[in-house]
Amino acid sequence: MKRPSRHGKKSTGPPSKKAEQEKRQIVFVDESGFYLLPMAVRTYAPVGKTPVLRVPLTYDHISAIGALTPEGRLFMQTQERSYKRPDVVDFLRLLLREIPGKLLIIWDGSTIHRCQAVKDFLAEERCCTHSPGTFACLCTRVQSSGRRLEPAQTP
Repeated sequence: MKRPSRHGKKSTGPPSKKAEQEKRQIVFVDESGFYLLPMAVRTYAPVGKTPVLRVPLTYDHISAIGALTPEGRLFMQTQERSYKRPDVVDFLRLLLREIPGKLLIIWDGSTIHRCQAVKDFLAEERCCTHSPGTFACLCTRVQSSGRRLEPAQTP
């Protein structure tokens, strides 16, 4: 049964069904940033004497972008500055070189994914995108329950 999507077009169902019909490889893509600030967990200060750690606070960070296929192939790239539009396009070029065939890229609705440079690149290449409101509908959510992981209930 076809249902209207958020963009007014007809959808054939979940992304996996669409990918299967169009013979596309599903690829989950996301980026993240890591600040290189020190973290003190334990110190050897006398009881009652709060240690004062003097470290230079900087805004140095590492940005990472990665892609994961359902088969478990992982593609990762890092750099010492934030990812901008051309960087995302370069990473998509890398994916197209490494993964044969058509791609269905599933990522969040970040503005960097919706910029004109990325749209122009995607229009010329053999990939299309899907941006669900959350990855919860596609991935199994788990919650920690003591030592064992169990599936979480979807709200």
